Amino acid sequence: MVEFGEAETEINSVKNTIIKYFDITEEDFLSKRRLSDANVWPRYFYFLFGRSLLNTSLFRLGYTSGNKDHATVTYGLVTLCNLIKAGDRAINYHYENLLDIFAKKGYLKSITRSFVKNRI
Repeated sequence: MVEFGEAETEINSVKNTIIKYFDITEEDFLSKRRLSDANVWPRYFYFLFGRSLLNTSLFRLGYTSGNKDHATVTYGLVTLCNLIKAGDRAINYHYENLLDIFAKKGYLKSITRSFVKNRI
């Protein structure tokens, strides 16, 4: 198992917040299978908030979401950011709700908004 030290608590907090918000099990979140959109979008949001709020490496985000590789993480980030910027209603609904949840936990909304804006 790869050890990441103290920052593990923060990334687990982000992961658990996403799992709770989408009301899925950790097993579904970590699953290798695509259960339609049930576990894909939560992972993509985890990639977004883990990267933008904590500057977590692509490797670590993949590792902590069921051993996904960096290409999967990059694909998820680009896909989600493009949908947010395009104004997809459902995606933006979850995005805004999660921004509020993380803001209440002490994270700055501007960090994530800037990340999305500057993404391809």
